Amino acid sequence: MESPTPKFCDCPGWAKSQGQIHSAQVLAFTHGMPYTGDRYRFCAWCGRDLSRADSAPVPRPVVMAFARAMEARLRQNEHKGGWANCDNGWLFGRLIYKVGMLARCILDDEDGTSTLQYGVDMANYAMMILDNEELLG
Repeated sequence: MESPTPKFCDCPGWAKSQGQIHSAQVLAFTHGMPYTGDRYRFCAWCGRDLSRADSAPVPRPVVMAFARAMEARLRQNEHKGGWANCDNGWLFGRLIYKVGMLARCILDDEDGTSTLQYGVDMANYAMMILDNEELLG
């Protein structure tokens, strides 16, 4: 059975504005101008296509920029052979090390280059663990 088409979005922007949206609809109805058109097609905040039940929210620009930085860093290290055969305990140790280095960089990194590198490395180690646990799909 196909899942129903959502009427609303579950993104934070929609949730934050839900009261205002409802108030505007009630006000319009009270003044004899109820909305009679189709239900919302796209979420105004995240861009999700609400006409399709399987539509995922469009990632924020900062999330896409971070994902591109993660991918670039992975490609720089491709010669190491990937993480599928790495022990998650070892990966977690590297993650903790990168967290410590990120903390130091936040205090001392003048141009942000090292902060970015350690932040991206930290995220990549977390992603590797989750991928090895088959939690990412």
